[in-house]
Amino acid sequence: MAQVWYPAQPDSGLDPLPWSQDWDVVAPAMAEELGLPSWFLNYTRYAESNTLDSPPVADGTFPVIVYSHGWTGFRTNAVNQIENLVSNGYIVIAPDHTYGAIATRMPGDVVIGYDPDALPDEEVVGEEAYLEAGRDLIFTYAADIVAVLDALDEGEQGPFGSLAASADLTRIGVYGHSAGGGAAIKVCLEEPRCDAVLGLDPWVEPLPDRVIRQTTTRPGLYMRSDGWRGNENDSVLRGIAGRSEALTYWLGVEGAHHSDFVMTPLVTPFGGQLGLKGPIPAGRIIPIIDNYLLGFFDVFLLDTGPAALDNV
Repeated sequence: MAQVWYPAQPDSGLDPLPWSQDWDVVAPAMAEELGLPSWFLNYTRYAESNTLDSPPVADGTFPVIVYSHGWTGFRTNAVNQIENLVSNGYIVIAPDHTYGAIATRMPGDVVIGYDPDALPDEEVVGEEAYLEAGRDLIFTYAADIVAVLDALDEGEQGPFGSLAASADLTRIGVYGHSAGGGAAIKVCLEEPRCDAVLGLDPWVEPLPDRVIRQTTTRPGLYMRSDGWRGNENDSVLRGIAGRSEALTYWLGVEGAHHSDFVMTPLVTPFGGQLGLKGPIPAGRIIPIIDNYLLGFFDVFLLDTGPAALDNV
């Protein structure tokens, strides 16, 4: 399953959609994963997005960005970032990585939860088995991203229908969070259709040497939280960045928590007490991420000039 956001014609008269059209399965699954009562996040049903349901697409063609969520994430867990990109002239496509997503609603109202065995507890199975499972997970996520690109290549006869005519397939970016960030990097190491890659705490440590030793020719930006700097994963990521033949931005966000790179700071005011976010207020961390995210893709997909990054 995948969702597409795109620049639309104004004044369509449509009402905004909720932040997730699957909130009734996603919210309880999120709460239970956090060890909270299943009803704890049910209030999120009242949170509206800035997204309308299938309005007419705006005139012109637009660069495409594919977003890949992390382990137990879901396609709208960074909807604030997605809407920021779309509001500035991008088409964004986000798949649910089935069995890795916290919950995926399929046609016929079939709901598939995540498979714990897809990424077992390292303390139970050991480091080697854990990293092997992580490799398979990232490879599966990467295959989902490539499937999205393949569907776009089918044009108006493919799954995206007439919307494909509005996609500029000469300008494609990929970004992701955690395992999704690792998948984004794998795709852009191997896939010529990728023009720029951005990772938010990208998990690359499980990737085999034959992948990480490749020399990337795509510009990249890697943002890392406190807990994801200075560890073995960071060393592997630094090696990928160091072998790049293109401009690469290496950015640490002091005070950021891993979950600050998705919409967690906006979900509950108790995020700090629950250990779900860092000390940076939501009103500060969200603009930091949005500005770098937009600035990076503006430079490398829209050619707006380096000032877009230098001034954020």
